[in-house]
Amino acid sequence: MSPLDRVLGRLTGVSPNGRSACCPTHDDRHASLSIAQGNDGRVLLKCHAGCPVETLLDAMGLEVRDLFVQTDGGRRVEATYAYLDEESKLLFEVVRYAPKGFTQRRPDGAGGWIYNLHGVQRVLYRLPQLLSAPGRAVFVVEGEKDADALAELGFVATTNPGGAGKWRAKYSEALRDWSVYIVPDNDEGGELHARDVARGVLPVAQEVRIVRLPDLSEKGDVSDWIAAGGTADELRRFVRATKPIASADVTERPSHAESDGPLVLLSEVTPEDVSWLWPGKIPLGKLSILEGDPDTGKTTVALDIAARLSSGRSMPCEGVAAPPAGVVIITAEDGLADTIRPRLEAAGADLQRIAAFRLDSLPDLTASGLAAIEAAIRRVDARLVIVDPLVAFLPDQADSKTDHRIRRVLTPLAGLAERTGVAVLALRHLNKSDGNNPKYRGGGSIGFTAAARSVMLAGVDPGEEARRVLARVKGNLAPPWPSISYELEAGDGAVRVVWGAQVEWSAADVLRSPTRDAGDGPADRHAVDDASDFLTEVLNAGWRSSKQIKKEAGQAGIAWRTVERAKTKLGQAVKAKRYGGDWGWELVRTDEEHRHHPLPVAEWRSGGLGEKPTQIIDSATPPLRQGEGDLAVLETCGDGVEV
Repeated sequence: MSPLDRVLGRLTGVSPNGRSACCPTHDDRHASLSIAQGNDGRVLLKCHAGCPVETLLDAMGLEVRDLFVQTDGGRRVEATYAYLDEESKLLFEVVRYAPKGFTQRRPDGAGGWIYNLHGVQRVLYRLPQLLSAPGRAVFVVEGEKDADALAELGFVATTNPGGAGKWRAKYSEALRDWSVYIVPDNDEGGELHARDVARGVLPVAQEVRIVRLPDLSEKGDVSDWIAAGGTADELRRFVRATKPIASADVTERPSHAESDGPLVLLSEVTPEDVSWLWPGKIPLGKLSILEGDPDTGKTTVALDIAARLSSGRSMPCEGVAAPPAGVVIITAEDGLADTIRPRLEAAGADLQRIAAFRLDSLPDLTASGLAAIEAAIRRVDARLVIVDPLVAFLPDQADSKTDHRIRRVLTPLAGLAERTGVAVLALRHLNKSDGNNPKYRGGGSIGFTAAARSVMLAGVDPGEEARRVLARVKGNLAPPWPSISYELEAGDGAVRVVWGAQVEWSAADVLRSPTRDAGDGPADRHAVDDASDFLTEVLNAGWRSSKQIKKEAGQAGIAWRTVERAKTKLGQAVKAKRYGGDWGWELVRTDEEHRHHPLPVAEWRSGGLGEKPTQIIDSATPPLRQGEGDLAVLETCGDGVEV
């Protein structure tokens, strides 16, 4: 365990980045303990209420030496597991270390290793033995060691690279028409993995059984069972005594186990490909946003996607269909009886797989609300959650126009998506600016766009008023994709989407559409208000030169004169300042704002505990402002320790 893991494991109220926590020695409501690492791995602590380091250590049950890296031991290779292709050619290896740890490596073609799997085909473990097996029965376990242990007993056994939670659809296809016996580890993660594997192989396997071994200790596995005297004949009896399962048996998911701590060494993180609900457009396990003006069909598009997922049909312009899955809908704008259900039925949805929150029980994006959403996800085995509109579910204290507050609200939502593997599709209206930069046109803070991994725009086709266009605004995880046209067709009292061909219009083209501008009134009707929002967001990170602000304003489609008018409107909240020969602007923060939302320290020079952290600066760096306690606080943004 690293010194940082050791310290963070003894603290409460740890921030998502691990840089602050509640002080363990006094009644702390605002996480006044700052945490950092020196260049040599040591932990640096600072309580802004003045608690001495010795008192902090005593409260945590630690000693000074616990803050430093222990160098009297190292990892040794305990085992290597080769993953081979169909022709027994080595693709990659999994290396197990002692103390326990794993990494993956691939041959570099010159007798050495490259410690990543970029571009390498992922296959099941012991694939050649699987393909040459005389029977059609296979045990699926959680790790390579377990698969080898079963092979020594004479069974065909396999596992997937990466262990629990990393099962992929192509692994299921390799087991088509096999009898699959899944042997889970005796913990919550093992149960969850067994259900994930079962869900994957049920559509293709001859039969599926989850074989739970008796008398296993907590976190025990099949290797432990064999070491304790388990035999091949006993395992065969357990298989015969276990009933085959059906889809309904694995629909309900157990709750996820708590993390052992806030940090993980990246050397122990298994690289994996992005999984997609709609390839290139809506990633699984991530937050995506669909935005647009009213009457462009945002909700109808989202419901069409839900209908396709629930009924196992392919997404628009895609030829491959995924197995049907559940959907959770959270809407504050449309009635379930007169709008949501009719549109889903018109789109061909399987309503048995779709659940929606009642209007009088809508969850917000607080901890309790997210817990309710997660319970709904488990109930219908969801792969998609629709939030319409996103701003309606922000906590009351959240300011939709303040970047850092929006990011703090959306981070737990993104965490929910990653933890459950669902795609969260949030809907958002556009602001009333006349700018044509799509990234600045969503309502509220730019933090919404920044937090999402994919942002799409629904708008009017610039060349045909009756047609609509779905265009890419942002995509962190896939290359740009061509826009897709669609029409909204009414029939039997419900509107549905009829998808058309790919079109050349970009999101910027759609925003420049004369049809869209015609209904907005004068071009500068809300220009100053929008420019004020833009200026506040840009300066929220700290001082910016006038040249930088002018450039970003131009990219956002905001005239410089309008920005100057916005500065005048903001009054004393924005002041001019000169750094390194360049004039620029910065926000004036109150002491209260500094105390609750401090700016980060750029670097802590490692010295002894108790020394004041300092910063190395150059002529281009704004000078430091002395903050509370002994810490210097920057007037700009950067990586470092939040204090």
